[in-house]
Amino acid sequence: MIDGVKVNIGDTVYVLGIGSGQVTKVSSDGGFSVRTGSGEASYRSGGYVANKRRVYWANPIFITPPNDPVLWRAFTELSTDLYNKLQDLKSGRYILREQQDVADD
Repeated sequence: MIDGVKVNIGDTVYVLGIGSGQVTKVSSDGGFSVRTGSGEASYRSGGYVANKRRVYWANPIFITPPNDPVLWRAFTELSTDLYNKLQDLKSGRYILREQQDVADD
């Protein structure tokens, strides 16, 4: 599993420091193997090697942090708020205004 989602053979994942790869094996304990351009490696459930997470569903580093701690903190706070809202929307805990308007009619 990665972030609570089952990993399947053929899934595309992102390995930090290496890049995208394909899941080639999944074990009963949740571990899995990934083939990338540099070879194949095995990871524990959650995408860990030792105590360090290495595998994600996509590249988690999508912006270069600025050399301004105030700007970076504002960005991370806004991004976290947006991500939490999207998770609420996905789980049904958050209703978009358009959905609320239709429900009220």
